[in-house]
Amino acid sequence: MPTQKLTDRVLVTGVTLNDLVHIVIPTDISQNPAGSSYKATIGQVMNTITGSTIMILGDGVGSTERCANNNNACCDYSTVSGGRCNTALNTYSTIGGGCSNFACGSKSTVGGGTKNTAYGDFSTLSGGYCNTSEGVLSTLSGGYCNTSFGYTSTIAGGAQNTTSSYYSIIGGDFIGGGQQNTISSYSSYYYSGLNFIGGGQQNTINVFSNSFTPSAYNFIGGGFLNVITGESTNTIVGGGSNFIGSDVSSFIGGGGGNTISPQVNYSTIVGGTNNTSNGCVSFIGGGDSNTSNGNLSVVVGGSTNISSKLHSVVVGGYGNISDGIYSFVGGGVGNESFGEFSFIGGGTTNTLSSYGSTIGGGRLNKILTSGSSISTIAGGSGNTITSTGSTIGSTIAGGIFNTIIGDCSIVGGGYKNTSNCCYSVVVGGECNTSNSRYSIILGGQSNTSSGSASTVVGGISNFTNGNYSFIGGGGYNTSNGVHTGILGGSGNTISNNCSFIVGNGITTDRDNTTFMNCLSIVDLQDGAGGLPSGSVYYCSTDSNRIYYVP
Repeated sequence: MPTQKLTDRVLVTGVTLNDLVHIVIPTDISQNPAGSSYKATIGQVMNTITGSTIMILGDGVGSTERCANNNNACCDYSTVSGGRCNTALNTYSTIGGGCSNFACGSKSTVGGGTKNTAYGDFSTLSGGYCNTSEGVLSTLSGGYCNTSFGYTSTIAGGAQNTTSSYYSIIGGDFIGGGQQNTISSYSSYYYSGLNFIGGGQQNTINVFSNSFTPSAYNFIGGGFLNVITGESTNTIVGGGSNFIGSDVSSFIGGGGGNTISPQVNYSTIVGGTNNTSNGCVSFIGGGDSNTSNGNLSVVVGGSTNISSKLHSVVVGGYGNISDGIYSFVGGGVGNESFGEFSFIGGGTTNTLSSYGSTIGGGRLNKILTSGSSISTIAGGSGNTITSTGSTIGSTIAGGIFNTIIGDCSIVGGGYKNTSNCCYSVVVGGECNTSNSRYSIILGGQSNTSSGSASTVVGGISNFTNGNYSFIGGGGYNTSNGVHTGILGGSGNTISNNCSFIVGNGITTDRDNTTFMNCLSIVDLQDGAGGLPSGSVYYCSTDSNRIYYVP
């Protein structure tokens, strides 16, 4: 056979490992000083070559695989670049290396790691151990036993994290890391996805929408056992065992055991523990076991406080309740504000049930019944404003166990004072009672003003029973007539009208008369010269007798 150059020979097809090739061994000079020629199979040549750079054609058209390590590129244009026991099972799928990895999705990629599987078309799984990327265009960077089911979803790392957005249009769920975190979203009529868990442990976003609201844009930054089950744009920054069931746009900053209930939208819990928001657009700043039940209600902090009505507020303290529309409790312990536009500043165990009324502080103070409106108790203890019908605009400034049952009445302070009628006043003292309109008791003890527009200035056990009567002080005085007055003293009684007593132990017997025990006149004029009718004078020339000018 004539000599023919190798380059001129016909290119063979269907090469197998048993086909022969010509080799020259330069170190063997048995045939020629330049080396000896031998035949060898292609398989023999491959088995003698060491290293990891040898690539061969796979079973698929245009496929390539690393030889001799049980790798398999069995689908068209698939690639297994390295590692061992890796399998590329779909068109244009790629495995970079690692061990026992599978690229099952079309144009899917596994970078490396061990026992990782990329099922989703265009999915990417960078590495790690026992991770699964099932969503179309999903990304899983690494970690352990993570699963990415959702369309265009991402898991950056961590362990046992899961994303799944079923029937998603935009997808894009993201888990940054951590352990056993889960994202699952579904929307019947609109899109789902773009939910985010930054890290932490056993956090869950499990959102479902059966309306034209997306189940998307929910965020958990980290922490543990936090759960969002609403529809969209809800946020838990961190903490533990926090829950948002809100449809849209609610926020928990942190803390533990905080809850925003289902269908409660646009609500906020900043932090604290075991706080609950049941009202839309409500706010809890922090504290422990606080509850906002009303829409637009606020609990700033404290413990076991409740704001139950529209625009109701509890600033702080313990066990306070704001249960009226626009009602307010500043703080303290066990205060209850039930009236609309009502206000309790603080104190202990104060109760307010009327419209537009105020208790500044103190303890055991009460403004009762819905008819006792626009009334005020500034402080003290055990004070009460109440009514059988309506009590409007009344005030108790302070003191202990004082009571008002009338409109526009005032008790300034003291102990066990009572204003029973409209426009009456008891300034202070003890056990004083004002029973009639426009009646006044300034102080003292056990005084009673029962006549209309009557006044007791002070003293003890004085009684004004007649209208427009006056007792200036003293003790045990009684005025039963109209337009009467007792200046003071003790044991005086007026039984007539327009009478006046100056003295002690006097009882009147006629109208229009002034009664007194003794009369001492100083600087009386000597003689009647120039005196008007009704005047008195003395006469020095007549033994200083007293005379009357007719």
